[in-house]
Amino acid sequence: PAAKTSRVVAGDRLGGALRTAFVYSGNGGHWPGMGQALFASDRHAAEALDVIDAAMAPLLGWSPRAAFASDPSGWDLARIDVIQPLLFAVQAGLTRALAARGVIPDMTFGHSIGEVAAAFACGALSLDEAALVVATRSMLQRESHGQGDMAVAQLSEKDALALPEVQSGDLELAAVNSSRYVTLTGKAHALDAVRAALKKRRAVFRPLNLHHPFHSQAMEMIRDRLLERLTGKLHPHPGHAAFLSTVHGQACPGSVLDADYWFSNLRKPVRFREAVLAALDSGARIFVEIGPDALLQPFLKNCFQERSTTTVSLPSILRGQNDARVADTLWRKVHVHGGRVDL
Repeated sequence: PAAKTSRVVAGDRLGGALRTAFVYSGNGGHWPGMGQALFASDRHAAEALDVIDAAMAPLLGWSPRAAFASDPSGWDLARIDVIQPLLFAVQAGLTRALAARGVIPDMTFGHSIGEVAAAFACGALSLDEAALVVATRSMLQRESHGQGDMAVAQLSEKDALALPEVQSGDLELAAVNSSRYVTLTGKAHALDAVRAALKKRRAVFRPLNLHHPFHSQAMEMIRDRLLERLTGKLHPHPGHAAFLSTVHGQACPGSVLDADYWFSNLRKPVRFREAVLAALDSGARIFVEIGPDALLQPFLKNCFQERSTTTVSLPSILRGQNDARVADTLWRKVHVHGGRVDL
């Protein structure tokens, strides 16, 4: 009979000098139990969680480590100030587990809240600084609950901007994910109208069911308080890996990731497509998605097609699946495809 878990990984080896990008997913991929097996089975991830918890628990008033050790049916995943700290912990823990196996990114970037983990992973923010951004951001954003929602739509940026609902201001462009997909944010009734229109065209419309209109004008109400709580508390600096900003859609020095940047991160559209293309232009050929689900895979593949470039895109944790051996599987895949692994 076949073994329950195989350690054999196969794949095509890419040629040339390969650079590896770590891509950190944002909202929408969370699920009860994500990361639990990883933290229970991987000592490097568990050690990272201890340090993450020490930084985050005093800010949050609850313990991420205790949450991961508890029955996930008790996780309050209706609260964005629970979702985002747990997401960051999973991403930072997996990054540490991969580093312990010799997989270090040449560049990092993230989608929305995923930018915080990317900034930490490249060394631009310390753990304490990243924890402060995540905790402050998520606790203030909780105030926008019920003011709208978000959805991924199969539209180009141009077509999205031409929507009557966008023209009227009921919706805004939250993200340009690829040449074929955007994320819309705003009033629920306007999203319903777009859903109906796209259904007639048999185009994709996927609600994120966050009950928050992130990257919209609703974020303006927390601007002053976010800046007040972060200004003078962050001391970003150039990291050991390149940071590709999805606020600006291009490489940025880590030193720009100050309080103003993190407000722009939650208010402005996510320029994900531009960041992926910038990574490709910088030589990235192996892309590792760091997060609890394969949210970004369709967008990455669309961007790869634009450049007609031979690449490998590797998801990490998959929704609802045991993630105990995810770091072991990933480092082997990176190695098999020709990426640098410092064994």
